[in-house]
Amino acid sequence: MKGFLLYLCCLYFIIFIGDVSCKKHDQHDKKMDDKIVGGSEVSIKDFPYQAHLLIETDQGEFICGGSIISNTYILTAAHCLPGANKVSVRVGSANAYEGGDLIESTDIKGHPKYNSKTSDYDVGLIRLESPIEYGETKQPIRLAGRGTNIPARTKTTVSGWGTTSENGEAPELLMAVTVQTLSNTSCRKSYRSLTENMICAGVPQGGKDSCQVVLIIPIHIELLLVL
Repeated sequence: MKGFLLYLCCLYFIIFIGDVSCKKHDQHDKKMDDKIVGGSEVSIKDFPYQAHLLIETDQGEFICGGSIISNTYILTAAHCLPGANKVSVRVGSANAYEGGDLIESTDIKGHPKYNSKTSDYDVGLIRLESPIEYGETKQPIRLAGRGTNIPARTKTTVSGWGTTSENGEAPELLMAVTVQTLSNTSCRKSYRSLTENMICAGVPQGGKDSCQVVLIIPIHIELLLVL
């Protein structure tokens, strides 16, 4: 069974998963381990909350993904942020490297309870130096309410710039795939480190997922009940 984890961030109590695994950025060689398997290209108008992140560290540049949650904040994964000196955030474009607006960060925060060994509380925030001007291609994602219950077999849509095949090249255009949530009981058969702050999604027969390893990726559940 292929699957991936979604995280419930207790601090903000929202559902979040995204194509945000940190990978070295190289315009000439974009091979990555993250995947949007069985997906197809989509318009940014259908996913106006999607953000592409270029993260600068002393070791080089990395790319991650995130979601707009307000006109000055982007939600992403905590594991993308250690060592980050600056983040360039592209919003309003399905193309990872052009179009839309490019806004720099002024503050970068990972969840204080983030555990790199278990991936628990793997969420972070990026504050932007200038506000996003909302429009048809730039909108905040709707947040799940406190105590929201997501039942198993709920259809979800995952989006990002992950590769579409094993050892394939990461697409420049935004991709999306539909999967369903799984019960924590069945998910623990594959992911024993699953905590109470996480839920699972995928398809039992495989062939559709967002990555080869446990990651966070943008998703909307039912009425954009996401991130």
